[in-house]
Amino acid sequence: MKKFIKIISFFLLVSIVVCLSGCGEKLHPPIYKLPNSLTTIDSGLVCDNSNFSLFWDNDSSAVTVYDKVNDRYWSTTPYNYLISGKNGGKYVDDGLMSGISVKYYNSQKKAEAEISAYSGAEYITAAKNQNKMRVMYYFDSLGFSIPIIFSLEKTGVSVSVEIDKISEKNNKVISISLLPFFASTENSENNYIFVPSGCGAIMKSDSGNREVRYYSESIYGSDPTSQSIYDNTTEKSVRLPVFGVKSEKCGMLGIVTNGAEFADVKATVGDSEYGYSGVYAAFNIRGVATTYIKSSQGGNSEVKKYTDTFVNVSKATVKYIMLSQKDCDYNGMARCYKKYLSETQKLTSSTDTPDLMLDFLGAYNVRKIVAGVPYNTLNILTSCDDTLSIIKDIDKNITDDFSVNLNGYTSSGLDYGEYAGGFKIDGNLGNKKSQSKLFDWCKKNNVDAFLDLDLIFFNKTASGFSTRKSATTVNDTRAMFYDYSIPTHSQDTTGRKAYLANRYSLVSSIDLICKKIKKSSATGVGLSTLSNVCFSDYRDTNYYCGAHMSDDVNKIITAVKNQKTKAFGKQANMYAAVNLDYIYGSPTSSSNYYALDCDIPFYQMIFRGKKAISGEAINLATNGETEFLKSVSTGLSLAYSVCDHTDGDLFGSVHSAAAASEYDGIKNDIHKNTSKIKPLLKEIRDAGIESYYINNNVSKTVFDNGTVVYVNFGEKEADTEFGKVKARSFIYR
Repeated sequence: MKKFIKIISFFLLVSIVVCLSGCGEKLHPPIYKLPNSLTTIDSGLVCDNSNFSLFWDNDSSAVTVYDKVNDRYWSTTPYNYLISGKNGGKYVDDGLMSGISVKYYNSQKKAEAEISAYSGAEYITAAKNQNKMRVMYYFDSLGFSIPIIFSLEKTGVSVSVEIDKISEKNNKVISISLLPFFASTENSENNYIFVPSGCGAIMKSDSGNREVRYYSESIYGSDPTSQSIYDNTTEKSVRLPVFGVKSEKCGMLGIVTNGAEFADVKATVGDSEYGYSGVYAAFNIRGVATTYIKSSQGGNSEVKKYTDTFVNVSKATVKYIMLSQKDCDYNGMARCYKKYLSETQKLTSSTDTPDLMLDFLGAYNVRKIVAGVPYNTLNILTSCDDTLSIIKDIDKNITDDFSVNLNGYTSSGLDYGEYAGGFKIDGNLGNKKSQSKLFDWCKKNNVDAFLDLDLIFFNKTASGFSTRKSATTVNDTRAMFYDYSIPTHSQDTTGRKAYLANRYSLVSSIDLICKKIKKSSATGVGLSTLSNVCFSDYRDTNYYCGAHMSDDVNKIITAVKNQKTKAFGKQANMYAAVNLDYIYGSPTSSSNYYALDCDIPFYQMIFRGKKAISGEAINLATNGETEFLKSVSTGLSLAYSVCDHTDGDLFGSVHSAAAASEYDGIKNDIHKNTSKIKPLLKEIRDAGIESYYINNNVSKTVFDNGTVVYVNFGEKEADTEFGKVKARSFIYR
């Protein structure tokens, strides 16, 4: 009997372990305790290679990297300030001399606070291990410690926050800003900071002429599991985990190589008291949920909840690459980052850029009432027969070099419904015969046709995806995603709502996804939401704070392409973009914050020539002519949103913008613009961008096959080396 009980107990224990491992191991942070004795290495040289030397300074707790090739020192405290021996007071020294700053929850005061290492870390020690150095920051009075690793490399230095070795006691560490002034430059109109807002932007590091400017945006956009109540309508998501600094004689590129899913890019520019401008990454290592409850006075009180554990990632890392004088501007940064992606992410050429990329709109869901009984129905915008008719007309009268994405052709149309719309075209848009006619014609005429599937948002249980097992929030509630009200820019909780796919199920369903795609006769699969949404799932510690999203998406896209199927994405985040064949709607502007001085097409400089890539939809842009010229300036496919017809219900829906997509209304514009850009695209079919400059509303783009394009965005004629360029026009050779 005792033996039987032991056997049962053993199997129960195994079952519990298996269950726990399926949900991610809940490792609580080590409990903080100050060591009995603290030792640190002496000031001086720590390690060395053929290109760089790493130094430690005990007095200032500064880490300095000497670039032998360019004869330049980079330091966690701006080098000229470090060697000057100045004391700028608490504000300046807290900013310039802190290797990290920490945002934490103060359990006594029941509030969040932020502390810099210079004034908050009572003890800072350094230890050497071959070509690495660990710096420990002990915030003893607050009860937590943060370890940072510096690793010397051939191109610079990698710096990591060892998340799994952070210790804490009563106060909770929320986020860590890493090396705020390592990537920095002296304030000057000739120097600038590069930030990856949207397509990319620069911030001139001038001071005295205007107030200090701050920048902060999340890499890969806001997490829909913690959707904010209000929407910032000017925000353009960050798609690339990079930032940089340009000074007069050299520069630096920072790449977030691990932990980008839970990182922000931040910058402080033009602060006259600092005298320096800096850009850096901040890692949000703990999940936070914000709720609002009614106070006794009737107003809303903000209440926050935090996860017990950190994100389940051992290290968050930024790789700093030092740039020479000839490569220190944003063009050099782009070349450097493209090389990095080619070496580490296998960024290779896949598909030439066509003249047109067309996003066809199939149908949308409408709620109607008949005899007092409400029901849902699909309003058809473009059937399969309509689609074939339009693409035949485009092929005959406009161009034979285009691709199409069938968006909203599945069971729920453009709205949320069953997962991935059931993985097939809804019968109301076309029977099997009309579907076959459409795809057979496309294959015969070398037109890539994609069926777009939403693998992130859904609101009906189907295909093994249950709304009851959808992604959850920090509050342990099912994450809900709502549209925003156009007039108020706030959540419309009375309108459409969606759940988010359980992250574990998303990855485990790869076989199902591939099986369904294989049955489709489309050229490829559209992965619009999968390519541009990074989200968390607090059912499982592996997916806290959006962690491992890049790994999951890579697995899915790789599996899809192994079916000999092409992949199409929209406004793709870096981890998706490197594997896609088509990138539709690449961002052509930044968030346009007052802090940003000039937009640059950094995104296009990375992927043009490697992927088929378009700009944003011209017919949906505020100024279609400007959007067309942006496509010309970087050699992008022209993007259009297309439907066959619209109806009265459309204008009261969230899809009202589709009213600008009727083919008959935009056909002439498509023809006119395609005729203008087609000869240029023929010249630069698979060419990448070597450099891009803009001055006085005139841009100059040099492609790596030698073609040069001037675009005049202004309202007056402009002079160029190729002669005069009319207003709102272009010239190339």
